[in-house]
Amino acid sequence: MKKERTRRSSMSTSLRTIAEACNVSLNTVSNILNRKLDDLYKADTIEKIRRVAAELGYRPNLAAKMLLSKRALQG
Repeated sequence: MKKERTRRSSMSTSLRTIAEACNVSLNTVSNILNRKLDDLYKADTIEKIRRVAAELGYRPNLAAKMLLSKRALQG
């Protein structure tokens, strides 16, 4: 019997998925998970986004972050 793969195991969780689950904008999720502008958001919003991200197994894409930081250094 073949073992079926769940979506969560075969695809990484995106910021968009977290935003949709929390009913907030993509920018809000990005700011909170990157710990930017935390003082602009309510504590319960921050907690909810971080909890949902953990439940969905969110992990930052380190390769994408490295590309962005190199681009910032070149520009």
